[in-house]
Amino acid sequence: MNLDLLRQELIRYEGYKITVYLDTVGLPTVGIGHMDRKLIVGTLYTPKQINDFYEQDVENAIVTASKYVNINVLDNVRARVIVQLAFNLGNKLGQFKKFLAAVAASDWDLASKELQNSKWYTQVGRRGPETCYAIVHGKYEWQ
Repeated sequence: MNLDLLRQELIRYEGYKITVYLDTVGLPTVGIGHMDRKLIVGTLYTPKQINDFYEQDVENAIVTASKYVNINVLDNVRARVIVQLAFNLGNKLGQFKKFLAAVAASDWDLASKELQNSKWYTQVGRRGPETCYAIVHGKYEWQ
């Protein structure tokens, strides 16, 4: 998996902030989508601290994604998409049973439709359509 592209994609979708802010659901967040209820809004973090958060978060996302999908048999783009979903959703990814079944069957059109039928899709703005495009086509339209 191309970890540099994964980082770029996550920055595109999660943002990169050096100051703690409240995310769209009111949770304290910093860096590249690093959420922790112990963070204090307005606190400034160094690039090193943000990178340390990111490294741990992406490692956790890879482990989580691997619980639900054998990402090693997927092409690079689809593997990154699954890891991005795990990064964003955490263990809630496991609740996307029809999506995961479609991925396991390599039924990319159905996998995309299942994502589109989720609450997640309505909450994530451009990330939803772009993710579904990547699932179907094995590439991002914008890359």
